[in-house]
Amino acid sequence: MRLLLFGPRLFGVRTGVTLGRRDLERALNFVNGQSQQPVGPALFDPDHSFIYVIKGDHNHCKFGISGNPTARLDQLRTGSAHSIEYAWIGAPEGEATAIERDAHEMLAKYRRNGEWFQVSHDAAVGAVCAAAARRNRPILGLTLEQAERIRMVAATEARNHTEFWIFRHPFAFIGGMVVVFWIAGMTAVIMYGF
Repeated sequence: MRLLLFGPRLFGVRTGVTLGRRDLERALNFVNGQSQQPVGPALFDPDHSFIYVIKGDHNHCKFGISGNPTARLDQLRTGSAHSIEYAWIGAPEGEATAIERDAHEMLAKYRRNGEWFQVSHDAAVGAVCAAAARRNRPILGLTLEQAERIRMVAATEARNHTEFWIFRHPFAFIGGMVVVFWIAGMTAVIMYGF
């Protein structure tokens, strides 16, 4: 079942909006103070980035960000002559790119080749955590399996529930649409004498 809200015809096209059962449930939950938070934002950056530290058997570490740590490790293994594995994966509460950049700056004098640094993986993890702390952003250490689970839940949630601002503030959206339809209708009446 869907609720159809129609506006005036504009240039022969009937304007309107349609809301499904799930949209209406969210609107009622919002009104009753039971608005649902999307899965994972307290643990997960809005751009869905994990910060990782990779260690290699060549005594170098690399750290960066990725939305899919499993795929990123596979990609890096393909291009690496050395055996590499994750030393640490973290899920920041925002600003993953800035945290990575700050950690790179902290260890700049140890940079060797591209984004590889000649430091222990503990030092690299410490730099990432210190950069997060400087920005007042909590960061949660995870296993690869936990990161993959968070990524899968977030992807499923995104597919099932599109989190536009419409659903966070449904009545603001509906009120805004009413105003738009009213203005469009008045414009049509004034211009075309409907």
